[in-house]
Amino acid sequence: TGLGLADGHDVLIRDGWASFAGAVAEVLSDSGLRSRIAGHARSTAEQRFSWNAIQEHAYQSYWQVLGRRSQVSAADELAS
Repeated sequence: TGLGLADGHDVLIRDGWASFAGAVAEVLSDSGLRSRIAGHARSTAEQRFSWNAIQEHAYQSYWQVLGRRSQVSAADELAS
C-alpha cells in the first residue's frame, strides 16, 4: 500500500465490501490472528507514525532542502 503496510501482517486489505466483511468476520472469530495483527499494527504505528518518527523525518528533509545532510538527529539537536 502507499503507507507501506503489508496485508496479513499489520493490516488486512480487501477489494470490495463482501471480501472486507469476510476479513472482519475472520478477525473477529480468530483471536490469534487478531492479536498478531494488532501487535504488528501497533509496532508499525509507533515506529513509523509516532511524533518522534515524524519529527525526525521532517528534520532530515529540511536539511535536504537546504542542500546538506545533517549528521545529527533532531533529538540530539534539541538536547544541545
